Formats: sequence, structure tokens, C-alpha cells
Amino acid sequence: MVGRFLWSSPLPNFPQMGDKPVAMDDRYCGIINKYYPMSVAIRSILAGSCLLFCLNLLSAQSTPPPIQFIFDGSGSMWGDLEGSTKIEIAKAAIAEISQEFSADQALGLIAYGHRRERDCTDIEALLPITNTDQEQFLAAVRAIQPKGRTPLAQSVTLALEQLRSQGEAATLILFTDGIETCSGDLCALVEQAKAEGIEFVLHIVGFDLGEANRQPLQCAANAAGGLYLDVADAAGLQAALSRTTQLTVDEGEASLAVRVTKDGELRDAVIKVYPAASKEDISRARTYTSDQTNPAYFNLAAASYDLEVWLVGERGIPHQWRRDVIISGGDTTEVELDFSTGSMSILVQENGALHDAKITVTPVGAERAVYSSRSYTGERSNPHLVDLLPGRYRVELSSIRIEGRDNEFVFEEVIVAPQETTEIGHEFASGILLIGSRKDGELVDAVVSVRDATGRVDQGRTYAHADSNPRSFRLSPGTYEVLLRGLRLADDPERTLTVTVEAGQTTERTVDW
Repeated sequence: MVGRFLWSSPLPNFPQMGDKPVAMDDRYCGIINKYYPMSVAIRSILAGSCLLFCLNLLSAQSTPPPIQFIFDGSGSMWGDLEGSTKIEIAKAAIAEISQEFSADQALGLIAYGHRRERDCTDIEALLPITNTDQEQFLAAVRAIQPKGRTPLAQSVTLALEQLRSQGEAATLILFTDGIETCSGDLCALVEQAKAEGIEFVLHIVGFDLGEANRQPLQCAANAAGGLYLDVADAAGLQAALSRTTQLTVDEGEASLAVRVTKDGELRDAVIKVYPAASKEDISRARTYTSDQTNPAYFNLAAASYDLEVWLVGERGIPHQWRRDVIISGGDTTEVELDFSTGSMSILVQENGALHDAKITVTPVGAERAVYSSRSYTGERSNPHLVDLLPGRYRVELSSIRIEGRDNEFVFEEVIVAPQETTEIGHEFASGILLIGSRKDGELVDAVVSVRDATGRVDQGRTYAHADSNPRSFRLSPGTYEVLLRGLRLADDPERTLTVTVEAGQTTERTVDW
């Protein structure tokens, strides 16, 4: 390499790797002069070598590393989205982010599925990774016409072969609207390339993937020290492409690793990353349950971040937050979130029988409930079992059938410990009040309002039918005022009764107009 001077004899204060030669720069030229007097001619040669080395070093620092786009030309890119086709949206996003590139940015382009249908070998290097003609790059992108399949692994193989043959380090950006359709193993391919020492970062942008399994894509991005970004619209695609072009190979690999477990096992979870104190997430990933994707890796700038994490498909387990996670240069910050749970068994009864009640569970001191359901009256759901993170909880029970001031009960603090079951229970008391309405021995329609000291508790109508007259009310034990208003009777008569309801008892009163 021009400007790189090799010296095989040891010099004072020179960095050594055994007997390997070392590179020279301007810091060492003075050392040579001090310890090794030499002729003016030799000194001039060495000074020139040092100067050329420094110039090359500055040039290498100012030239951005190449970016290799691997572009989706599969037939599904003709799909409609937001009133346009996905291929049109993608081309527009590429054109927009190209304005962010410096004039000397090298842009390679590989396209797959753009020439032939049902052909897994339809992969073409449209532009070499050394290309710096951005107009030519945009023209090549605009010319892509989707037709075929999605050979992701083979497409990345072509990109890696270019890096291997040229000894080049590059940022690879794989853009796809689908998963592998040609039986390749993208994650294994990337792992092998990393093991070989090929220097690259692979970012993957999944565009409108729907219900597709993203695990292989997440795995490959993790293995390559890059990002997997899942987007569903034009704005998201442009933001994702812009971000991945900024996280280049010279930025280093992932700076945050988040592992999610529960009861000692890897668990499928969604992770959102927010700049500290921000409400807008800047990155997200899914861990799945494989050690290839769990932990999930994020490439982030040095700063403070907040993490929001929740388990996929696990009801009753609240989101976990990890605040002020510090990312600094150098080592990867490792975070583990453990969702190991305890459980709460809630027995709800009424007069000795299983009872239906609404159950609301809220962490002590919090405003938002983490669980809400019903106990019902079947043995499969009552006692009601709830998995919860360890902590202190407020549990509110609201009877579905009983009216009155004692139809709710609150446990102010229930402690849940890891991998233990805390049993609680409450028995509601109730009595039945029957109110009939008659005139001259015949059933008469009436409006019935039941009140206590706090106001109206319940109401209904007797109608003139035996199945509703007398009218039945299920009430908490206590004394009530019952107001009846006869319907279709002269002068709209009213009658007030004072009635005491006892637990487990039926009390009946009839008004004879």
C-alpha cells in the first residue's frame, strides 16, 4: 500500500506484534531520526513515506465506506399499498435518501427476481460496490421491474463474494417485502461469513411483511451486527432506509443486546427503544425464543435510552420498562429482562356458591390496571388464576349480579412472589327481594325502584305476566326503600315500602292497588 512503510527490526517505543513489521506514521519519524542517524537521502525517503502514509490515512478517514443495496424485484412488489405499488414506493424512498449521500459515496446494487418468474437464480449485480456515480445508481433502481421470487440467501451470497474477492468492508442493506422463497438459510450464511472474517454489517428492512415469520430475518441481522427494521408504509420505509445508510460498517457492530427470559427460558417478546424521556421509539425488535434472535441486538449511538418490553401472547403480564440504559463507545451494553412470574388464585363466592364477578388487578401506586377479567361460576375459571410479575397489587372484585352497597370488595395489597401462588378469596352475601303488583286479584304492571341511603340501587317493571310479577331483585343484605308506581291505573298511584333483606333469605312483598 502506498505510504505504508514496513520495518522488521525493533525500534524504541514502536508497537510490536512479535517479529511482525509495523506501520509507520508521523509519530515515529522523529524516533527514527533520534535513534538511527542516517543520510539526508535516506531521511528524505522515510519522511516521504511518513507523509504519504498520513495522507492516505486522512483520505481513508474522509471517504465513507461503500454501501451495497440488495433490492427486492420479486413479483409481490407490484402489490398495492397506500394508493400506489410497493415498487413505486420503494423507488421513491431510494431517490429521497440518495440526497443524503456525499458525492464520493460508493453505492453498489444487486437486484433479485427482476428478470424471470419462478427462477431462484435470477440475481444480478447491476452496479459494482465501487460505483460512485449516483445518477447511474438511481437509473438502475428505476429500471427494476418486479417479476420473480425471493432468493434472499443467494442474493446476500453474491454480495459477500464481492467483499471476499475485493477484501472490501461494506454496509449491506437487504430490502425485502417477503421471506425466503428459495430454501436458503440466510442466518447460517451470515454466521459463516462472520466466522471467515469478512468485514460487513447487514441491515434488513422488511416492508409490509404482514403475518410472515420474521425470525430468520431478525436472526440474520443479529448475526451480522446490524438492524432488522419492520415497516408497513412509505414513511416508515424512507425512515428505515435513511437510518440503515447512516449506521455503516465503520460504526462498529451492535451496541445494545437485550435478552428476555421467563422462568429460566428464553421468551418471545417485543422490544421498543426510546431516547431517554422521549415518547417516540426509534427502534424495535422481536426476540422470539431462539438463541439466534434472543438476545436482540441494536446498533445505537452513544446516549441514554429507555426500553419497553412485553411478552408476545401472554395475558396478564404487564410491560416492563428499563430506564436510562447508557450506551457508550466500545463494548456492547447487555440488558436482561426477566419476566419470571408468580400467580394469584382468586376465589369468588356468593352465599357459599361460586359467584361471577369482575376482577381488576392494579399494581399498588399505579393508575392503570394490568389485568381485568371475570371469575364466572364454573370450576375451570373460579378460583381464577392470574400470572403476574412479582410485586404488590390492589385487587378489586365487582359482583356481576348483586346490587347494593356491598356488591364490591377490595384487597388493598396482595403480595405476589416469584414462582409462588398467593391465594385470596371473598364471599359476597346476598338476599332475594320479590316485589309483586296486583289489583283485584289480577297482576298489574308497575315500575319498581329500589333505593338505599346512597340513592337508587336497582329498578325494573313487574309487567302483568307471571314470569316477571313478582319482580326479583338480588341485593346485598340491608334495609331498602322500595317505590312502586302503578301503570295504566287511575291517578298514577304510587306506594312506598320499607323492606329488610337478609343474607341467604328471600323476602317478598306485594302491593294491592
